[in-house]
Amino acid sequence: MTAPSLSKDSTVSSPTVSIAILNSVVLTMLDLPLWIAFAALLFTGLLSAYIGSAVLLLGLGAIASFSVISFKSSWRGAMPMVQDVPAALLVVMVSELVASMPTTAAPDAQFATVVVAIATTTFVTGAVFYGLGRFQLGNLVRYFPYPVMAGFLAGTGWLLLKGGLQTIAPTLSIETVLTPAALLRWVPALALATAAYLLRKRFVSAFYIPTVLGIIGLGFYLFTTILGIPYAELAASGWYLSDINSTNLTELQQQLSFSNVNWSVILSQFDKILIIAVGSVIAMLLNTNGVEMNLQTDLDLDQDLKTTGIGNLLSSLVGGWPAYVSPALTSINAPNKQQVPLSGLLVPLFCLAVYLLGESLLSYVPILVLAVVLAYIGIDFIADWLIAPFKTLSRLDYGILLAIVGVVSVFGLLAGVGVGLVLAVLLFVMKYSRVNVIRHHLSGAEQSSRYSRGITQMQRLQSVGAQTQILTLQGYMFFGTANTLLAKVRDISTMAHVRYIILDFENVTGLDSTAALSFVKMAQTLAQRNIQLLYSALDPVADAQFAAQPVTAQHRFPSLDTALQHVEDLQLQHWQTENETQPHTLQSNLQTLVPDLDITSVMTHMTKQHLHAGDYLMRQGDTPRKLFFIASGSLTAQLERDDSTPLRLQTMGCGHVVGELGFYTGAPRTASIVCEEDSTVYFLTKADMEALAHSNPQVAATIHQLIVHLLANRVTHLVRVVDLLQK
Repeated sequence: MTAPSLSKDSTVSSPTVSIAILNSVVLTMLDLPLWIAFAALLFTGLLSAYIGSAVLLLGLGAIASFSVISFKSSWRGAMPMVQDVPAALLVVMVSELVASMPTTAAPDAQFATVVVAIATTTFVTGAVFYGLGRFQLGNLVRYFPYPVMAGFLAGTGWLLLKGGLQTIAPTLSIETVLTPAALLRWVPALALATAAYLLRKRFVSAFYIPTVLGIIGLGFYLFTTILGIPYAELAASGWYLSDINSTNLTELQQQLSFSNVNWSVILSQFDKILIIAVGSVIAMLLNTNGVEMNLQTDLDLDQDLKTTGIGNLLSSLVGGWPAYVSPALTSINAPNKQQVPLSGLLVPLFCLAVYLLGESLLSYVPILVLAVVLAYIGIDFIADWLIAPFKTLSRLDYGILLAIVGVVSVFGLLAGVGVGLVLAVLLFVMKYSRVNVIRHHLSGAEQSSRYSRGITQMQRLQSVGAQTQILTLQGYMFFGTANTLLAKVRDISTMAHVRYIILDFENVTGLDSTAALSFVKMAQTLAQRNIQLLYSALDPVADAQFAAQPVTAQHRFPSLDTALQHVEDLQLQHWQTENETQPHTLQSNLQTLVPDLDITSVMTHMTKQHLHAGDYLMRQGDTPRKLFFIASGSLTAQLERDDSTPLRLQTMGCGHVVGELGFYTGAPRTASIVCEEDSTVYFLTKADMEALAHSNPQVAATIHQLIVHLLANRVTHLVRVVDLLQK
C-alpha cells in the first residue's frame, strides 16, 4: 500500500501545520516514555541489552500504523498509541516464549524470535481488525458480556501492575515479596504510582504524566546523591538501564537474522496471539466509544476497524507493535474539535528523533521511573474496571468479574477469559430461564379465527371457547425456557374442559435442539390426556425439527388464524342440536341476534343479488353506496397491497353485514370483498334508507338498531381482548 496522500479538500494549511507541530511535541513527551517502559517490560534478563533495538523497531512500526490511522480514520486526526492492553499480554507471551527456548539459544536468537513473535501478533491483530471492518462485524464485539470484558481489562491492569513492579524487582514473587530487598524496590514504586493516580484529578493537564516522571527522576537523583550512593553501584544493582547499547539499522539487521528464529516456539504461543488480537479489538472499541464521547460525534466503526487493521498490517512488516486509537491523545490532538491528521506522522518521527539523538542518555534513566509508569497504568485499569463496577453491577455479575481477575492472577489471561465466558453463559441461562416465554394466554372464547360464521355457530363457538387454550410464545426457545413452558402446559392440561392447546411461534426468534425435545415430551403428555396440541407459524428450521418427530409432525399450521379455524371446524363438526337440523338463513341469523325486532319487515325492503366465486362485491377505495347482508356462501375481506399478495382480513358467512362503516360514514372502502364461492347477498342503497326513513320510519329504525347491535358486539369483544392482552 502506498503512503497515505492528502486529497484536495484536505490540504494542510500553515496554521494546521503549526498546530500539528505543537500537538506532536506534547504527544511525543507522552508517547516516548511509554515506548521505553513497554520495551523494558518485555525485554528483561539477557534481552535487556536489546531494549534500544526494540524501541527502534517499535518506532519504525509506529510510523506506518500511526500515519494510516490518523489520516484514514473516520475522524481524521485520531491519535493511536502503542497500547497497554496488548503490551501487558505480550509480557505473558514473551516470558513463556523465552522460557520455552533451549538453554543453549544465543541472545541474538532469543531476540530475533521475540521480535518475530511480536510482529506476528501485530499482523494477526491487524488481520482481525480488518476482517471485522471489511465484513461489517464490528458491532458483534459489542455483544461481548460486560462482566467478562471488564474482568479482562481489570486482569490486564493486574498484569501491568505486576509487570511494572517486577521491572524494578525482577525476582519479585509470593515467596520474596516481603523480603527486605524486595520491599525496598517495589514499595516505593507502588506508593509513587498510587500517589500519581490519586493526584491526577487535581492536576488535569496534558503534561501531567511527563511532569510526574520528571519529578520522580529528579527526586531519585537527589535522594541517591544525598545518601552518597555512586552511579556505578546503583547501575550494578539494577536501578538504571545501564546495559542499553546504541543501535543502528545495520546492527539491527544482523540481530534479526531469520536463521536464528525458532518458529516452533512461536507457533506454540498462537493461542496467546489470538487472545491479544481479541483483547485489542475489545479495547479498541471501548476507546472508540471514549473518542465519540469526548468529541461528541459519531464515528464509522467499520471504517476505523479497517483502517486500524491496515495500519497494523503495515507495522508488522517492520516488527511494530499493536496500536489503535487513544481517546486521551486524540483529545489533545483535536483543539476546538479540529481534525489534525498530520500529527499521526510527526509524533513517531519526533519520538525516534529524540530517542536516537539521546540514546546514550537512556542508561541514566532510573528504572523506578519506568516501573511507576507501568504501575500507574495498571492501577488506572484496576480502578476503572475492578473497583468502579462494584457500584453498577449486580452481585452475580461482579462475582464473575472477581473470578476472572482471580483466575488471571493465578493461571493467566486465557484461563481467566475462559472461566469468565463459562460463568457468563451460565448466568445468562439462569436469568433468561426466568423470562416469561408466554407473551399472551387467551382462550378460544377470547380469540377466534378470521373465518366469521353464522350467528348461531358463533354463539356455539363462544360457549365451548374455553376448550381451546392459545399460548403466544416469544423470545428464543432453549432448554431453560422450554422446560418452563412445559410446566405451564402441564398445568393447563389438568383443567377438565381443555381439549385443544395451540402454541403460536410467530414471535419466537429461534429454537435449539434441546428445546425441540421438550415439545416431544409435551405432545406425548397431552396425547395421554386426549388433548390435541397444535403449532402455528413455525419458521422453516423449527418446522423441519418438528416434522422429523412423528409425535410433533402433525397439526402444524402456517399461521395462528389457520390453526384456530381448524379447531373451530372440529368443534362445529361434533355439535348436534335441533338448531343444526334447521336450515341457516339470513333471516334466522339476524333474528337470533335481535329477537325483539321485526326482521321479516326488514327483509321485504332489501334487494337480492347473486354472485359467483371470484366476483368482487366491492373494491378497496370505492365510494360506498350499499349496505350488504350475506344470505349464503362466503366472502373474504382482503387488504390489497402494491406488489404483494392480498392480506386476508376476515372471511364471512351467512348472517354477516358488510360495508356498514363506509355506508354510514361515507368514507371510501378500506378493503376489497371477494367471493370465495357462489354466494347470495341482500343489499340496501342509501336511497332505499332515505325512502324508508320517510315512508316507514319503524323499519328504518329496526335496521339502525340491528347495525348498532352488531357494532356493539364487536366493540365489546375487542375491549375484552385488549384488556386481556394488557395483563
